[in-house]
Amino acid sequence: MFGLEEKQKEPFAYDIEKQIRKDEKKAKEILARLSENENEIEGLLRKESNDKDLKILLDAYKKAPGVIKKIQKK
Repeated sequence: MFGLEEKQKEPFAYDIEKQIRKDEKKAKEILARLSENENEIEGLLRKESNDKDLKILLDAYKKAPGVIKKIQKK
């Protein structure tokens, strides 16, 4: 009644979320690339310590593994 009898739709998920949930190997690969890029950015920051954009990018790279792990738990 009033649309309640219809099956509820699944929440929207991006393609990368679906891949991470299906394939644990893909998630590990992404985490490894994130770690490599994070190390590279840290090296650049040692050379150019006042670059604001690099600091923001590094912060994003540090938070990304947490997001991936949350996706895996779902």
